Amino acid sequence: MNLSRSLKYASYSLVGSGFGALASTGALHPAAVALLAGIFALSWWVHPRTCRRQGSARIAAVLVPLGIGCAAIGYAWLSRSRPEALLYLLPLAAAASLLFRRREGDYGVAALLGGAQLLAAAALTGDLVFLLWFLPFLVSALAFLILAEMRRGRLRSQRRDPGEPAFAPGGAVSETALPAGAFSTALLGIAFLVLGTAVPLFFLLPRATPGFYREPALPARFVTGFSDRVELGRDGTLEPSDTVVMRVKTNPADGVREPRWRGLAFDRFDGRSWTRSDAELQPVPVQGRFYKLETTALGTRWIEQTYFLESPDTPVAFTLSRALAVGREAGALGRDATGNLVTRRLRGAGLSYTVISDSLPLDPAAMSDRFPIPEEIVRKYLQLPNLDPRIARRAREVTRTATDRYARGRALEEHLRSQYTYSLELEGMAGPDPLAAFLFTARAGHCEYFASALAVMMRLEGIPSRLVNGYRAGDYNRIGDHWTVRQRHAHSWVEAWFPPYGWIEFDPTPAPPPTPRPSLADLRDAVGLWWREGVVHYDSPRQRRIAGRAAEYLRDLWNGEGTAGRSARDRWGAAVQNLRAAASHPPWHWTLWLALPALLAARPVRTALRAAAVRLRRRNLHPATAAYLEVQDMMNAHGFERRPGQTPLEFARSLGTHPAAAPLLELTGRYNAARFGNPEAPAAEPGVLLRSLRDALKKNRRSPD
Repeated sequence: MNLSRSLKYASYSLVGSGFGALASTGALHPAAVALLAGIFALSWWVHPRTCRRQGSARIAAVLVPLGIGCAAIGYAWLSRSRPEALLYLLPLAAAASLLFRRREGDYGVAALLGGAQLLAAAALTGDLVFLLWFLPFLVSALAFLILAEMRRGRLRSQRRDPGEPAFAPGGAVSETALPAGAFSTALLGIAFLVLGTAVPLFFLLPRATPGFYREPALPARFVTGFSDRVELGRDGTLEPSDTVVMRVKTNPADGVREPRWRGLAFDRFDGRSWTRSDAELQPVPVQGRFYKLETTALGTRWIEQTYFLESPDTPVAFTLSRALAVGREAGALGRDATGNLVTRRLRGAGLSYTVISDSLPLDPAAMSDRFPIPEEIVRKYLQLPNLDPRIARRAREVTRTATDRYARGRALEEHLRSQYTYSLELEGMAGPDPLAAFLFTARAGHCEYFASALAVMMRLEGIPSRLVNGYRAGDYNRIGDHWTVRQRHAHSWVEAWFPPYGWIEFDPTPAPPPTPRPSLADLRDAVGLWWREGVVHYDSPRQRRIAGRAAEYLRDLWNGEGTAGRSARDRWGAAVQNLRAAASHPPWHWTLWLALPALLAARPVRTALRAAAVRLRRRNLHPATAAYLEVQDMMNAHGFERRPGQTPLEFARSLGTHPAAAPLLELTGRYNAARFGNPEAPAAEPGVLLRSLRDALKKNRRSPD
């Protein structure tokens, strides 16, 4: 392959990988992606001279308004955002620069536009797919830079030698064969060198977040189940979605058996819907790098959660129950009177934040009806509308054998779980009293009906309660050790007040059957989370934590403490014991191993090894070239070195009257004849000439003047 075609391949690969990265973000409409891809393909197959003959000015006069029109259409109907609408101009300009290039130097403009597309994609996405486009972009960019420099060097050398044509017909650089093997080796070596230098620098350089920076803006996804009200009484079928909402890692991983990711709690029920009576947000105080939610904790075993939200269109901050603190990276945090947490952050922005919750095991014996309930809790969470009297009778029937409030709550929960069926197909719920229809007619419904029935019957039994919307645990990924939460995991449950613990979770909805997940999907999900956690959301707190763990590991290793230190110490002790045993009873092969360095250090052996290595390197050379290199080695060994730029014949003549000059001139002539004249010409009596040269050099070792 020649230099010109290689440069074309590299430039198109560079621009194409940048365009692919931008298209993979979803910021471009599929129709626009198809149109731009067609223009790229056209620019590859159509020669630039053809475009110029057809009138590049006329075609440009069509493409420029077309690009502006695409940007206007994108702003008006597709993106509703000026920056995203302007993104259409980048690939269009890159395709036009390739289509109307006048010389090979115009590839540089297209390369710059390809880099601009990659930078735009980096600002728009944090998905692992960006890495899949970045790696070919890196290799293509390095290849383009190397080939462009080779092209410039070729042009400079041709300008210095006017006898050689600098350009082939058509204006291209004269065809020059590209050394494919050497070029590929150099390209891969430089690529690995760049990655090997950039990756450690990425993790070691201090992290700083200037005020104008924001996380990659992922495409917004609407999250089901989150609004200012929960509405009952609608017939129809709910369609579950596998769209990923978030991924959650907990530390310790087994800190909670069935986690529920709490979203919004509702306290007021009017018979058909749940709402928040007081949604006014109050700022949460800050302490260090956390928003401090509570001043005290009931337990001593805390659970740290890290949430990776897939750009949901909701400002709700999810937590486990009994949240103590939320990381400041969540954005400006507000809390309403019901305990709901809302962040004032840019919608559609990817987010990662940390939550610390209190994990307190419940002891039913510690709860008693003698503990008073605060008046504010009673007034707010025992409110009820006019209900069907059958609901109160059912609550009394279920709890008639319970001895206290907590036992009555668990009895109601178990009754709903065992006597009713979970279903996404709702029929007969559209009447005036949907809750009564669920309990006494349909006896089947989704989680909002189960949670509403439990909360209402608890209030009828004097237990303060509220309905909570959030998500079930999700799918546990054993490879990545995290929970993947999807829209189909949207869930409702109940929180009830029991002193001295406060709010306790109750879930009356029957558990759905587990959904099998292929291991390949888990692997892809785990790698994606690693990319987000370790690269996209790598910030100064994570850098400090990693540095602290590394310092602790090294300290334990140095002091012989901890698992790493004990393991290294045990291995070292075992190795010392083996050496002592071997020294006391040396086997025969130890003698050979100890004698091997002395044998290799002997001068005859070293000389023979060097000669074998030289022969191995020269085995693929022209026979005449290999023979002359052997002669040159012989001359160098006796102090006669050929100067840079000196031809073999000039070197032989420089010996003058030296006894070795005659055999060297004869050997050089035969080398020139075989190498540059007639390759079939035999080298008559080379052994005699070599012996004559060697004898002459031994008699006189002086270097020529």
